[in-house]
Amino acid sequence: MKRGYVKIGLLAFAFGCLVMSAKVDARAEEPDYSKVSYATPAKEESDWVTEGIYSYCLIRNKKAVKLRISDTNDVVKEEKGVIPTKIKGLPVKEVDHVSVKSWKTLVIPAGIEVIGETTFYNENLQSVQIGKDVQYIGEAAFSSNKNLQTVTGGEGVRFVGNQAFSYCRSLSQMPQFMRKNKKCIYGSEIFRGDRSLRNITVSKNMRIPMRLFRDVKDCVMFV
Repeated sequence: MKRGYVKIGLLAFAFGCLVMSAKVDARAEEPDYSKVSYATPAKEESDWVTEGIYSYCLIRNKKAVKLRISDTNDVVKEEKGVIPTKIKGLPVKEVDHVSVKSWKTLVIPAGIEVIGETTFYNENLQSVQIGKDVQYIGEAAFSSNKNLQTVTGGEGVRFVGNQAFSYCRSLSQMPQFMRKNKKCIYGSEIFRGDRSLRNITVSKNMRIPMRLFRDVKDCVMFV
């Protein structure tokens, strides 16, 4: 008899998780940039200029910069990377693409507002610190960083695109901002393939849909 009660209890627990998650499982689509109140990818307003590992173009009435960093010749040897906040005296507001294989620790400083699609795709990052002014994280922005373990900061994030942290197989905890930020909108399968995520507990007051946790083996609890 005791085994029967145990089975019934487990089924009830699993059903409870599904019911609670269903309340917040509204699909988040790519925003209409003209209608949102937070920063989104801006239209390029100049040709791209390349200087060393940096490439940039002008945005926002040519008063700000969208930045790319590409270390194709493996010139950079430092393990810690900090995204520059100014280029030619203009503020860097968007990071569009970064490829620096030596970087294991990444700092995205205050002032930067947009991380574009696939910006840090398939890098060697182990930890990421997201600045307080980042509002938009694009689709697959950090996907396939197999050694990524921690993501801190990001209290100002308002939108996270599909599969933003997917296939980060060493990631054992949700990014810090997702535990507290109630204003953020989330895409689908953000943690797809993240096999190290375990025993995730989320407040039922958070706008976090269950579909984010596809491939997470243990139950996601809403409390």
